[in-house]
Amino acid sequence: FGCLMQLNFPQHGLKTRGAAVIEDSFTCTGPDVVLQRRCQLQRMVREKALVQAFSTVLLILLGNGKVMVELKQSQDQCESAETEGVLQVNEFSCSELQDGDEEDWDLTVS
Repeated sequence: FGCLMQLNFPQHGLKTRGAAVIEDSFTCTGPDVVLQRRCQLQRMVREKALVQAFSTVLLILLGNGKVMVELKQSQDQCESAETEGVLQVNEFSCSELQDGDEEDWDLTVS
């Protein structure tokens, strides 16, 4: 699984990105195990991308109670021009599944 995440700080006009990839193998004992493991991997990859995105953020608490945001830019970060034509993928949460909406899924891998 892979995840590309963007943090926006609109009041400061700043944004930063984080990316992560996780690969895992496991023994499949049933479709419920596959779905559960998939949800765990998606959560883990999202958390790793979030940690990477925040690794470039410096939050400074000023004496008057305001917060200042600074970003440490690295050379390997994507520039906005490099993301032209990138496909946006919306998140699917396993918690959104309802008992009444269950379908028989064919989870065989070939």
